[in-house]
Amino acid sequence: MNFLLPQKQEFQNYYQQIKFELVKNFAFVFSILLTIVLISNYIAKVYSIIPNILSVLICLSGLIILIVTKKYKPVTLGANIALLILISSTYFTITKTLHLVTPLWMILNILTGYFVIGKKWGNFLLFSHFSVLLIYIYFGLEQNILSIPTYNNGHIYNFILEICFFSFGFWYITITYLKTSKHALNQEKKLNKEIADKLDLISIQDREKEIMLQEIHHRVKNNLQIITSILRLQSYEPNSDSREFYNSAITRIESIALIHEVIYKQDFTTNFDLETYFFNLSNNIIKNYNFKKNIKLNVSSKLDCVQCSAIVPIAILLNELITNSIKHAFNDTPKPEIVISIRNIERNKYEFIFSDNGRWKENKEERFGTELIKTVTEQLEGAFKIFKSEEGTKYTFTLYNIED
Repeated sequence: MNFLLPQKQEFQNYYQQIKFELVKNFAFVFSILLTIVLISNYIAKVYSIIPNILSVLICLSGLIILIVTKKYKPVTLGANIALLILISSTYFTITKTLHLVTPLWMILNILTGYFVIGKKWGNFLLFSHFSVLLIYIYFGLEQNILSIPTYNNGHIYNFILEICFFSFGFWYITITYLKTSKHALNQEKKLNKEIADKLDLISIQDREKEIMLQEIHHRVKNNLQIITSILRLQSYEPNSDSREFYNSAITRIESIALIHEVIYKQDFTTNFDLETYFFNLSNNIIKNYNFKKNIKLNVSSKLDCVQCSAIVPIAILLNELITNSIKHAFNDTPKPEIVISIRNIERNKYEFIFSDNGRWKENKEERFGTELIKTVTEQLEGAFKIFKSEEGTKYTFTLYNIED
């Protein structure tokens, strides 16, 4: 039997392999089984010998073509069409036998089409076969029954034989379907496990990166504190005439270090509460100045999180704005208040507003703070406008592409 097996064929997946084996085994086994039916019908002198001969030829020709081409779909398609025509014609050409098993072969042909070729072709075979069957029942069944001769034991044995062969075909298709379903389920479980393992690995890698990022922020904060300590020592030199400038630089560096400290202490890479971060950062900046008055803070954020590359520049911007308000606006304000808000106004376009209720008395010689605000805003690909009135000062920043 090995000489009938096709040469080794590489298929794209398991399902193509199993369908090829199904068609090959069907063609080979039913060539033998239908030959047995042919011989049995010939001995019993049943009038269906011609369809038996044709069905054997269909199976043999399909097997030969399959061995040569190894293309199971065209072979199945051709066999389905040939059997559709053959089965349909027997209803009307063979009238002296009762078609008890013909619908069974019809069902087997439909199932083969569904399993090997696909749903659309299976639906076509289903519609075609049952349309012919209904036409036969309506127009030819009564005449067929009237013309049936008396049945003998040979006829009954042939019916039993064909039913057994049909049962084998039905069993084989069912087993093959269950086998492929089990394989699909195992593949799904395997794939789900691979996905779960990869997700676990990604989670571990993300946690490692998170810890590494926090460690970086911690070290940056420590390095900035070393710089402020050096500057503070330098400002205490007897010949130092620029103590005020040293103090301003120290304050700015301490605020930047504070940004890194807050990021280090919070879970920045996952659930980062931007509103709480702004509120805590603002409070810490205010405390750094030991301002005697109580400054009311009103902070709101409509964003879940901003990019890592944007959070530090925004915090530097916030530090400079709060510093300016404390130094220039709140000296004569009995109830100082700062309002901070950030929201998305269009796609990739954001509005950041900072306002206070003080009257500014800005030192015209101190322009570094203003230049720093401009530089940081440009770094964030944005622009800003200042609105000053008797009720206070308002900065409106338009920023782009800052949200994750």
